[in-house]
This record gives sequence, structure tokens and C-alpha cells, in this order.
Amino acid sequence: NTSTSGGSAGVGSPPSNGISAGSTSTQSFTNTPQMGFATYYSAAYGRYYPTQRVFESLSDDMVRVGLTKAGYRVFAMEGWRFASQDAQGNYVASTARAADGSLVPRPEFPDMMGLANHLHANGMLAGIYTDTGRDGCYGPYGGSGDHIGQDLMQFFNWGYDYLKLD
Repeated sequence: NTSTSGGSAGVGSPPSNGISAGSTSTQSFTNTPQMGFATYYSAAYGRYYPTQRVFESLSDDMVRVGLTKAGYRVFAMEGWRFASQDAQGNYVASTARAADGSLVPRPEFPDMMGLANHLHANGMLAGIYTDTGRDGCYGPYGGSGDHIGQDLMQFFNWGYDYLKLD
């Protein structure tokens, strides 16, 4: 099952609430809107250089200050494909793919499944970003392009259950 909200798609099954497909109930699926943290706004503006450890620390901080108890459940991770910065300081996405076409995260993200598990242990949905085109918000080669189906399966196999898709 796939649910959509605000341009992002959740991967996996939505939470059970007793409403079945085709129901005429006016009951909403959730009591609060989908809330979370999108790393784009900090990473894209140079507030930090994204790494697995930084993202784990950010999610730990969200738990520590009570955001997860307040309903912030999504940790939408962007910046995991940055490879370098150009002369103007803009991030450039990695074009790295294995021989079979699968994504190869940059070295600062050594364990994508471990990161998803960390987010889940903190009570969050593990979110990840890609673009349907070859390029993404971060520049050339930041998107999935012709590999979209393969990338979605890879995200699922890594344990990600929320997709921010541009």
C-alpha cells in the first residue's frame, strides 16, 4: 500500500485505523497532520555537512526534547548522496552506482540500513529523498531517473518507510 500526502509518498502499509478501502466514513486517518523533520533545510543552506552520525544525533535530539512525543514521527533524510562541493560551495550529488545499477551512498553514510534502524528505534519513520528525474534539488545526478523502480526497492530493502519524492 502507498499513501500520499503533501507530495511525499509513504512506502509500506499505512497505520491501521479500522477504515477499509471504499469506506464512506468521515473519520480521518490521523488525529494530527504528518509532522517531522526534513534535513534539506539545514543541509542545503550549509548549516552542517550531512553524515550518518549527524542524522543519528539529530534524531536523538528530537527524542530528547520531546518532539517525537508531540507527534513528530518522520525523519526525512536528504543529503546522503552529496559527493563534494563545487567552487561556489554548492553540493554536488554523487553519480555512484554499482555495476548492477544500485545506489552507492557516499562514505559518510556507511550503513543505510543501520541508520533506518536507528530512526525506528527512536520511534520515527525513516524517510529518504529522491527525484523522479536524473537531477535533483541538489544538482546534476541527484535523482533516480531511469532507476526509479530499482531505487525504490533499494530504499525498501534498507528499511526506509517514507519517501520524499520530487
